[in-house]
Amino acid sequence: WLEAHYQEAERLRGRPLGPVDKYRVRKKFPLPRTIWDGEQKTHCFKERTRSLLREWYLQDPYPNPTKKRELAAATGLTPTQVGNWFKNRRQRDRAAAAKNRSAVLGRGFASSSTYDEDSADSEINVDEE
Repeated sequence: WLEAHYQEAERLRGRPLGPVDKYRVRKKFPLPRTIWDGEQKTHCFKERTRSLLREWYLQDPYPNPTKKRELAAATGLTPTQVGNWFKNRRQRDRAAAAKNRSAVLGRGFASSSTYDEDSADSEINVDEE
C-alpha cells in the first residue's frame, strides 16, 4: 500500500523521496481498515504492547532472560527488543530522576543566590563611593 504511494509520489516529483516526503505520503494516505487494525502505534510498539511492558517494568525493571523470552512471546516482540525496551526505560527513568533532583536543588540555590546578588550589589555601591 505505502510502497505504491511512495512510487507514485516519486514519479510525480521526479526524484527519490526522503524521510519527510515519505512521512507526508503516509499522513496523506493512511492505511485502510482492511490492512490496519486501527490501533495507533506510538514510537515503535502498539499501546497494548507498551502497557504490558510497563506493567512488567513496575514489577521488575531488571528481568532475567527467561522473563524476557516470556514477555517477548506475550507481546510478539523479540527478546532483544524487550531487553532494549527495558534498558531504554531504565535510562529514561534515571534521566528524569536526575532532572528532578537538579530542579529541586536549583530552587534551593535560587533563594541563596538572591541573597548573594543583594550583598554583591551593596559591595559594588561601597566600592563606587
